Amino acid sequence: MASDPLAVSLLLGLGIRDFSMEGSAIPELKEAISRISLAEAEQLADSALGCSTAEEVERMVTESYAPCFADLLDGEPVAASPYT
Repeated sequence: MASDPLAVSLLLGLGIRDFSMEGSAIPELKEAISRISLAEAEQLADSALGCSTAEEVERMVTESYAPCFADLLDGEPVAASPYT
């Protein structure tokens, strides 16, 4: 779940700060995290907690962040930063 840009947004908003994933997923997730603010992620999580079903949560997260992460969700690799 932590290697999914949409899911990591929700996890951050829920207060989770340690993630486990394959090393190859790290550049993409770093990029995703850099595109959102913690306040946005927390607001998303608060809204998600009011949803009745997992499908509602998934729809809300997708509608909120899919446009922001379109290139990441299409599977395009993110170039590793020379500073990582």
